[in-house]
Amino acid sequence: MTHAASGCYHFDIRGTDTDHHDQLNLSALFSYMQEAAFRHFEEYAPDRDLSERGLCWVLIRLSVRLQRWPQWKETVAVQTWQSGIRRLTFLRQYRFLDQTGGIIGEATSEWLIVDQKNHKPAKPPQEWADTVPASREVGCERLDSNYQWPEKPILVKYADYSDIDRNQHVNNTRYVAWSIDAIQAMSRHDDSSLPPPVHIRQFDIYYRRETSLGTRLDLFCLTVGESEEIFEIRAVRHSDGIELFRARAVLDESNC
Repeated sequence: MTHAASGCYHFDIRGTDTDHHDQLNLSALFSYMQEAAFRHFEEYAPDRDLSERGLCWVLIRLSVRLQRWPQWKETVAVQTWQSGIRRLTFLRQYRFLDQTGGIIGEATSEWLIVDQKNHKPAKPPQEWADTVPASREVGCERLDSNYQWPEKPILVKYADYSDIDRNQHVNNTRYVAWSIDAIQAMSRHDDSSLPPPVHIRQFDIYYRRETSLGTRLDLFCLTVGESEEIFEIRAVRHSDGIELFRARAVLDESNC
């Protein structure tokens, strides 16, 4: 096994993976990436079962670039490979292919291995880390810009039972779904008609803190620039104002 070994995994787009326009939900695409990463690690890592060592993976950043959105009944292939390590951060790349083998998007992600009990960063198994060289990749887009955020949240969400995953915190895909909800809330009309689909060509997210069951999240959203095609989203824990995640979505011109 070398760090360049890649795996390719196919996903049939089900109706439950799409919105009311039959377009693949961004949160479903994140779910595909999560599953592909898990399968790839199981197949290629020399020490596959981190749980036996009391460890687990935690996603901290992810940047997605899309050329087009796949639809219901299509099959999407997710190609993924481990691209390197920077200290304790592992970089993983993705490429999205349609049924003809054409590239429809790419993504970069950054992960930590953490202790299952306290979720603090931990050193990976040495026999596996030795196969992953120091990374020369740029990594994910940084979301360090400061904005004058609105005083009132655009949405309020709660970390309910169905949002919690096997690592006992809110799954990364839920933050993505909540980000899309925040974008839609920005342009919501008074009538009851369903909004048009959100065609996102770039999406970046930074997971700053874990979220546990019962937490209230206040979501804030604003547009950047005159074109109103760039949305910045942040969520804070209502009880103490701690930022839990931040995201940026760049919409296709057809949305603007």
